[in-house]
Amino acid sequence: MNLDELRQQVDDIDRDLMDLLCRRAETALKIGREKQRQGTAIHDPDREEAVLKHVSALNRGPLRSEDVRRLFRDIMAACTRLQENVPGPKASSGTGAGGEARGGRGPSA
Repeated sequence: MNLDELRQQVDDIDRDLMDLLCRRAETALKIGREKQRQGTAIHDPDREEAVLKHVSALNRGPLRSEDVRRLFRDIMAACTRLQENVPGPKASSGTGAGGEARGGRGPSA
């Protein structure tokens, strides 16, 4: 494949990734509504760690495990921000490790 074809392949993959990210975000919104209904905290450090362990185990390379974890932390933080902005009474957003305010970083699902 030449450079243009490879770049087109990356563009196609990016389109698929965006579709999947939007599906994840839509599901995170549903989870946020359910957490709100139940009065459950948005941030769940145990769930976040479970997700990070799961995606790390799925990594078959060539990405480094720390890079996969960083990507998913960012994805979860974006989804958490969506959950925090679900209209209606807000559930507690909790704190991060060590008791500090988490600043929008945390799991969504």
